[in-house]
Amino acid sequence: MPLDHLMARLSEEHIEELQKPQYIIGSQLTFRDGMVDILGDELDVDDARLLFQMNGSWWIRFSHSTTQIADIGHKSAQEAMDALKHACADCAIAITLQPGDIALVNNRIALHGRSEPGSEYGEQTRWLLRTYGLDITDIDPSQRHDGSAFMLYP
Repeated sequence: MPLDHLMARLSEEHIEELQKPQYIIGSQLTFRDGMVDILGDELDVDDARLLFQMNGSWWIRFSHSTTQIADIGHKSAQEAMDALKHACADCAIAITLQPGDIALVNNRIALHGRSEPGSEYGEQTRWLLRTYGLDITDIDPSQRHDGSAFMLYP
């Protein structure tokens, strides 16, 4: 879901609301156990902005499953987040991956998700390797998985 496609479907009022520090973003399910091991608790970002500008370009930080408004009674914040979710549904571009394919997504200029697995390969199973681009020059050795040169946090 390219961010520029999402932005075209949002009103100016919704864009303004999504830029306000009024959201809470929680850890993704696949990261929660590791965050608890590392930090002693889940990692939540309070007072988060879902849309922001970086070097003159729009960026996004959003997860449909872990983002909520900080003030439950804040109707315009909820409406803006709902509009973003609807824009996501309208802008989803289906990409079918075959065994050996690689999909690179910049999580700040596009959103992504998964549909049900198809029957062609693996049927109800998924074979997915997730990786991130990260500058690790300042990572403490204790933050590496079992002393690995390439694996961070179990």
